[in-house]
Amino acid sequence: MEGIFLSVEEASEYLGIKKPTLYAWAKCGKIPHYRLNSLLRFKKGDLDNWIEGRKRELLDTGNRKGEI
Repeated sequence: MEGIFLSVEEASEYLGIKKPTLYAWAKCGKIPHYRLNSLLRFKKGDLDNWIEGRKRELLDTGNRKGEI
């Protein structure tokens, strides 16, 4: 299941963020993403790893109220 590509709508729902935020994060390279032709896609496994990385960063800095 980790190799499954999610659409912007699916990924934003999975992450609990709005679609414009997801587009902005992808545009600036903040979140792992793929372009398939002109479509923006996300791998669920990549998103899971990205979330875990953000959690570790927050714990390492002691900032538990920070932005993931």
